[in-house]
Amino acid sequence: MTTLCRIAGKSEQDFYEELPILIRETLSRLNDDDSDVVLANVSTLKAVYDSAPAEEITKHLDFTRNLINSLVSESRRRKGGVGDGLFLLPGFNVKNGLNPLLPMLTHSILYGSGIARETAAACLGEFIELTASKFLAGPVVIKMTGPLIRVVGDRNSSSVKGALVKSLGIILGKGGPALRAFVPQLQTTFVKALSDPKREVRVEATRALGMLMPLSTRVDPLITELVGLSMPGEVAVRTAAFEALAVVVMMGGKKVKKPEIIEACVESSASVLGDSDQGLRDSAAKALGACYSVKSEADCIEFIQDKIESRIFDNAGKDEQNETYETAAGYVSALRRVVDAAAGMGGLERDLMVNLKAKVVDVSAKWSRSHVRESCGGLVGSLINAGGQELLEDLAGVVVGLMEGEKAGNNSEINKAVCAGCTFAAIKRGEGVEGECIFISKNGAPIVKQAIKLALTGNSRVQQYANVFLKHAFGVDEKDSEKKKGKEMLDRYGKLVSVDDSKKARELFAKVFSKIKGEDLEVIM
Repeated sequence: MTTLCRIAGKSEQDFYEELPILIRETLSRLNDDDSDVVLANVSTLKAVYDSAPAEEITKHLDFTRNLINSLVSESRRRKGGVGDGLFLLPGFNVKNGLNPLLPMLTHSILYGSGIARETAAACLGEFIELTASKFLAGPVVIKMTGPLIRVVGDRNSSSVKGALVKSLGIILGKGGPALRAFVPQLQTTFVKALSDPKREVRVEATRALGMLMPLSTRVDPLITELVGLSMPGEVAVRTAAFEALAVVVMMGGKKVKKPEIIEACVESSASVLGDSDQGLRDSAAKALGACYSVKSEADCIEFIQDKIESRIFDNAGKDEQNETYETAAGYVSALRRVVDAAAGMGGLERDLMVNLKAKVVDVSAKWSRSHVRESCGGLVGSLINAGGQELLEDLAGVVVGLMEGEKAGNNSEINKAVCAGCTFAAIKRGEGVEGECIFISKNGAPIVKQAIKLALTGNSRVQQYANVFLKHAFGVDEKDSEKKKGKEMLDRYGKLVSVDDSKKARELFAKVFSKIKGEDLEVIM
């Protein structure tokens, strides 16, 4: 390290040609086994990256990123590595560990081309994810955030804006309180990004707004602005607005000072439950459910009772060629979200759950339109979570029937929706010390059996959904390298089914769903 520091002090004439060598040698020490080497490397790294003007050092941005990514990948995959789990790069997890690279990154973000700006923003996010929060002191976080905020409002392409917004979200997750002063600017930035033509940017903006909520103290104006954005206009933007409302109200709804703000969100969400666009309906249902999560249990019960009694469901098989089925699908999606809200408050009255269960059984049997049956797939998962084994016994046949897709021509969207709904129930019922694997039971075994069939024979996306459900149905814990609970549940399942079905489960467990990481769940839910 001392030798490299001396080399970095050589004259300009013969130094630039040696930069790639110096960069490679210093970056390779970021994961050195000797902690003294890692500490010494910080000053050496700074000497290397400070030894040339910013315009020159930024030429090595891609080279730096690729070297670090290769180093991280090699560390993850080597014997004893964490695989896809949390990995913190030793060289970044020391005092001022990230500082040597910040000038190169900030210069590229502020003054680089679109490609350089996108790469630098992505690099910053990646490096922060490799760094523990305690090594991201307030001044460092502010130094990272300032340049991103300055340029995110420029005329950037969607890919550049997406990288900038994503990095800001990552910094929020790691930096927390240090960014409190930036809340107004960040909030404005993220709301504007919801109108971006590229979906990836809108998704990152929604996620970032959720990360902002613990810091935000003025939630009322934000919800009002989002409600305005959800009004008639471009469907993609309205959908993003409802997705953002769902996250903001769920994360920050308790901070709302005026009840009419929540009521305005309820009214806006309910108004589009019969829209012809399924994505818009589903996003509005999420926002509606978030609103009811901050209302009272009595409000939830009133909403559920009103929708159960709605005459819209009586048109099954009679009036399915017009907007009726769209409204029915929207109502079922909304019921799912409000049932989740009520379950979070302590559950629903038994009589109401029985009535709702009967409605689901009736609707899923009579309505042939796939959107309605797809919405039922999500609702049955919420009901199983709310009612436990008692409702699982009555709903198992409905779940299996939807998975088989007899009326929908094996519609993959229905299969995915049912698997996602059951995954939700498996996760919720499995939480805590006394969590249960509700599907590894006499009542749940037929559902697991059908999910295994989908995991073996469905298209790739259906297989992914089915495998994630199976992971949680069998209680597979990523942190347990031995997968003890999962193996116990395999043994229990084997006693409930035939030898052949048990064998299929064990093979799938060994090869696929015991190895799925938590990140896959976010895609599905």
